[in-house]
Amino acid sequence: MASHAATHHAAMRIDHTSILTAVLGAHRRFGQIDHAFVGAAGSIVRLTSVMQETDQLRHFVERDEFLERTWLAANQHLHVAVRPHQFQDACQAVGAALHPPGATPQVGLFTVQATLADGTLHTVQFVLAKVETGSSGEWHRNMCSIRIGGSPWMLPTDLAVFAAFMRLTPLFQCSPARISRGFTRRDPPPVPGELIWFHAEWQIQYGLEEIGLPHRGFLSAAAWERDISHLMSAQDYAMRARHLHALLVASEEPPEANEEPVNLLVEHAARMDMMEMGHNPDSHDERDRDLLADLMLGLEHVIEAFTRRFTLPYPSPHHAVARS
Repeated sequence: MASHAATHHAAMRIDHTSILTAVLGAHRRFGQIDHAFVGAAGSIVRLTSVMQETDQLRHFVERDEFLERTWLAANQHLHVAVRPHQFQDACQAVGAALHPPGATPQVGLFTVQATLADGTLHTVQFVLAKVETGSSGEWHRNMCSIRIGGSPWMLPTDLAVFAAFMRLTPLFQCSPARISRGFTRRDPPPVPGELIWFHAEWQIQYGLEEIGLPHRGFLSAAAWERDISHLMSAQDYAMRARHLHALLVASEEPPEANEEPVNLLVEHAARMDMMEMGHNPDSHDERDRDLLADLMLGLEHVIEAFTRRFTLPYPSPHHAVARS
């Protein structure tokens, strides 16, 4: 089915540079509107920023794999958030149509043309929504520097730590009763949302840590400690850490004779990743089997990276990073 989808949507394949082109086009339209790119759009900006600013990643395998990837882009939506009092002005600035018309709450829908690698134009749809601020009214987000023709552009994006938590939601929603039963290949564990972007951001962070440059990533331990208290209480943090640990333990499949143990979350996520890239995870083609193996290795690193974060203690209010 996945190979059929790849053929059916052959004209709808899009790479990260084309999506970045669309994001930059939207950014120009907003002008003075206080906005932030969230979800996949935020990841594209953050990853591009890291890749441009880190010479040591120039030949790093995960960087090259990400740059060379092309995804099926059918129904590709990119999200932008603005402050509630600027929502109407933002809709006018980008020519967004309210949806659903006449109803509240509403979102704005608008499109931007992006040029694909073969020179054809592709319409990328954006969803414009009001940002949800905390009780303090603060809006915590990153500002990422991207070089274009030698000139830096500052693009506001959602916090990488916040995005990571949002993408882990399917795992957090898996009930304790379901986890206690364990998982099988026929009944695998859930995978994170926006899997390609979850995978790419954590894999790059893992790679930066491996080459001694953890601070260059947006999911560094320092970013985690700084941002975690904005997202949840100490009690919620401890509960989620225990939940994830239990889910990962339940995902470990006992090894068969002369074989390595398999983490079913890793395997299921790698297969889903392949499908989102337009490949068939059940293919017997050697290149597809190699791709699946590479994705599984990368996802093992991803799980190692984010589980390390959950072993960090919740920051004390007296912690210097927590106060910043």
